[in-house]
Amino acid sequence: MPYVSGLHRPFFGFTLPELLVTLAVASILLTFAASPVKSLVADRRVAAITSEIYGSLVLARSEAIKQQTTVSVCSTVNNSSCDETNSGWQHGWLVFSDKNRDGVFNDGDQLIRAVSEKPSIVTISWNRGYSLSFNSRGQTSTAGSFEVCESSEVRAIVISMTGRARVEERVSCS
Repeated sequence: MPYVSGLHRPFFGFTLPELLVTLAVASILLTFAASPVKSLVADRRVAAITSEIYGSLVLARSEAIKQQTTVSVCSTVNNSSCDETNSGWQHGWLVFSDKNRDGVFNDGDQLIRAVSEKPSIVTISWNRGYSLSFNSRGQTSTAGSFEVCESSEVRAIVISMTGRARVEERVSCS
């Protein structure tokens, strides 16, 4: 760097007003970017939980057909018994071979999968109570739907009486 005499030294850096303007613009941009990021995180969380429920339902149906027996899925709060009070599927659920076809995990029933509790900001509901059963042909006795909700993000798994499930997006939780 060439030598410059005392009064006319080159300037390196930013002035205070330039720095304040830059920080103001950055904070405005971050404010507008935070909301879509929060929405994206909620959307991904709802999608992941919906996929996990869907996978459990497909497993239950295929095991019912494969084992030629009734396989049930029920909500749980302790990963060892069904929650007959139906306090919410976000506490977890069980997939099991239901020997006596009552929709409740009893002695003698074989546990196929236990899914643990989900984040408390997510609500999961089945509009037909606390359990769902697939018979040996993979059919259910009633059609219904699961809803997975977090703030404005909602997905539903709709199950027909033939036992087939499909995922759809919804506008709001019911």
